[in-house]
Amino acid sequence: MTFIWQGENTEATPDGRRFGEEISKNGSPSVGMDRNGITALIRSFLNIRPDTYIISACLDVMLHPSAVEGEEGLDVMDALVRTYMQQGGLCIQFNVFNTETLRDAQTHPEKYKNLQVRVCGWNVLWNNLSKEEQDAYILRAENIA
Repeated sequence: MTFIWQGENTEATPDGRRFGEEISKNGSPSVGMDRNGITALIRSFLNIRPDTYIISACLDVMLHPSAVEGEEGLDVMDALVRTYMQQGGLCIQFNVFNTETLRDAQTHPEKYKNLQVRVCGWNVLWNNLSKEEQDAYILRAENIA
């Protein structure tokens, strides 16, 4: 995936990302840099005024399933998307999973034939990702704020 290759070929960056570590995807922060939760992440991203971009600016968000489960979770997702769009956001994509599920899927791929992840605008079957790509998602899942 491009974000891994680009990271391998990009010097360290001022946000604390080290040389060779994966680069952020779309308008998302580098791994582990979104420490203050989804609301702060959205506010920060909207500061760059995505509604003024010529083509598009998409925010990739990872959430733990506990944050959006049940009726209350649906209300949370609805509020997040509505607020994001009302504030000038154009595109937001969600991955909702936990580290344990991803690790189990890596160990027992036969149990997860339909598991998909969102990769820069595309849904990809987990089992079609290389181990390196899967490890990148596991690392991101470990850093969900």
